Amino acid sequence: MSLDLGSAIADSITTRGLPTLTTTDVSPNATFGSTSTGESNNSILYAASQMAGVWKSVDGGRNWKQAGAGLRAGNTQNNYSLAVDFVNPQHLLYAAMDDDGRNAISCPENVVEVECNYGGLWVSDTGAASWVHVDLPGCHHPSISSVVFAGGRPFVATGCGIATASGSSLASATWLLLPNTPFGTGAILASSNSPSQTLFACQGQGVYRSESLGSADSWTVGPNPGGPCLGVAWAPLDELQPSSIVVMHDV
Repeated sequence: MSLDLGSAIADSITTRGLPTLTTTDVSPNATFGSTSTGESNNSILYAASQMAGVWKSVDGGRNWKQAGAGLRAGNTQNNYSLAVDFVNPQHLLYAAMDDDGRNAISCPENVVEVECNYGGLWVSDTGAASWVHVDLPGCHHPSISSVVFAGGRPFVATGCGIATASGSSLASATWLLLPNTPFGTGAILASSNSPSQTLFACQGQGVYRSESLGSADSWTVGPNPGGPCLGVAWAPLDELQPSSIVVMHDV
């Protein structure tokens, strides 16, 4: 099995059920989530496979089952395509490729494009037991570059800007684009996935930080990473530096 992991804990176990595919993004509830009672759940993991949608393990990765009820697209967009919420671990985001793979017979040209394309953003309010497709406003081809949660809110970086929503349900929420971001589209986002309102964005030659969930004029830019940004991840060094990040860049 070849795995390209966003984050994981090494263990000498043999996984069963997870498909043998090129890329798998693992989003661990053990690290970023909790049960409804507030106790850590070290056994629940979610994985986005390259061509087979979302999978779930409830025993620390020893066994996996597909968790794609309702999903009508299973081609994962990239290595930043799966997120689970710390505040409400029943909430998940999943980014599929824009093209859902249907041909002209099943998706004729006379059908409005947005009503005949199930690529892009999918959300779950049920711990991946079911999924709902979200049509982002004015963004029929979102080309999602990353998905994260920060402060209990979802953030989706697209080719149209950064979309976010609020409320108790992702499926019925109204999605809006953040105003006045100082960087272009297609950013890669990161956060501590905690009640903290700090949000990071990496795009081009800059790494940006907002301490108020990306509100207008809240972004500050950090030092130049030394080359075009390829990725960013929250990586606390210790309790005195809880907002440390790791930036990957081209040379």
